[in-house]
Amino acid sequence: MTENNTETARKKYEYSFDYIQSKLEGSKDSFGKLMKEIVRTGVCTECGTCAAVCPVLEWDHLVGQPKLVGKCTGCGICYNQCPRTITDPNELMGEFKTGYVANTNIPEVIGGQDGGTVTSLLCYLFDEHLIDAAIVTMTDPNHPWFPVPQIITTKDEAIKASGSVYCHSQTVEALMDAIREDYRSIAFVGTPCNISAVNKMYNSPAGMLKYFMRAN
Repeated sequence: MTENNTETARKKYEYSFDYIQSKLEGSKDSFGKLMKEIVRTGVCTECGTCAAVCPVLEWDHLVGQPKLVGKCTGCGICYNQCPRTITDPNELMGEFKTGYVANTNIPEVIGGQDGGTVTSLLCYLFDEHLIDAAIVTMTDPNHPWFPVPQIITTKDEAIKASGSVYCHSQTVEALMDAIREDYRSIAFVGTPCNISAVNKMYNSPAGMLKYFMRAN
């Protein structure tokens, strides 16, 4: 094997499911590892991804952390998909080449949070039939301080959901629900920790999300 072939094989391995599993080797209790290194150290962002991807985990809204409701098999998915762990050497999203300042021209959204840009993008995606659904956060009408992740499917719903909610929202769980409901092209609106978690899932060698999407 030539030097170039060896390097190619090494890089391929470092972005494989086997590599990730080797990083977790000996960790029969993946949930315990997650609790020890992330939750109890205060690194957890309360995004809820661990509970969204594991069938034996639930999110404890009262305590603000994952709760084991079955036997941990040590698969490592909860640990690997957490946006605060590093198991993939190539997980960076890439360089940002430029930045923009934008404002909406949709009358109902003018004056909205940060210019209403995200809402405008969602409206465009729905108008052009580029997405089947979007994951957003809305507020409970009876408890305005309580965030409610929602699956929306229309432009009108996107306008209704405009504005920020300054509280933890389990949007990744809503994304998994949308996938189970057979939506294939999904826009996702979330905080940086939510976006980081979804990016890890999308690029995972285990194929957590990529095979569900209509286009890259």
